[in-house]
Amino acid sequence: MPKKMLAAAAAFLVVIMMVLAGCGGDDPEKEMNETAGTPNPWSDAATAEEAAKGAGIGTFTIADDMKIGDETLKPENFRYMKGMAEASVPFGAVEMTVRKGTDALTDVAEGDISGDYTNYEFGWTEDVDGIEVACYGNREGEASKTLWSSDKYYYSIVAHGVGGDGDYGLPQENVAMLVKGIK
Repeated sequence: MPKKMLAAAAAFLVVIMMVLAGCGGDDPEKEMNETAGTPNPWSDAATAEEAAKGAGIGTFTIADDMKIGDETLKPENFRYMKGMAEASVPFGAVEMTVRKGTDALTDVAEGDISGDYTNYEFGWTEDVDGIEVACYGNREGEASKTLWSSDKYYYSIVAHGVGGDGDYGLPQENVAMLVKGIK
C-alpha cells in the first residue's frame, strides 16, 4: 500500500510540474505585454518639435529664456501620444511636467489634460493676458497644477517637489511667466 501511495504522489507531482511548465512561454516579457492590459500610448521624442509632430499638434514650444529663481528652465525629456505632447522640466528640487493637447482628446474632463488627479485644498483662477488660468494647490496662492486653453489647445503644468516638499507650488509670477512662454 505505501508503494502505491508513493507512486501516486510522484505521478501527481509530475503532472503538476508539467502543468506549471506549460504556463510559461519562451519570452516572459512579451507574454506580460500581451496580457497586461492597455498598451502604453506614449512614445519618446528627442525634441519638442518631434513631440509636436508625433502628436499632430503643430507646435510645442517652451521659451528658452524662462527662469525660476536663478535657474533657467531646460526641458529634458519629451514624449507624445495622439493629440498630446509632454515635456519634463526639472529645476532645483522640483519636477515640472508641461503638456499641450488638442480638443480632440476624448477623455479630457473640463480641459484637464494634466493626468494629475490629486484633490487639492485650494482652487482659484488667474487672468494672464486675457487667458483664464485655473490653478490648484495645497498652499494658498501656490499652484501645483495649472490649466488653461488657448485657440483649440489645452495646456497643463504640474509641479511637484522631489526634495521632500510634497506641497510645492508655483507662485503667481511664475505661473504667469510660464503661461506666456508655453505655446
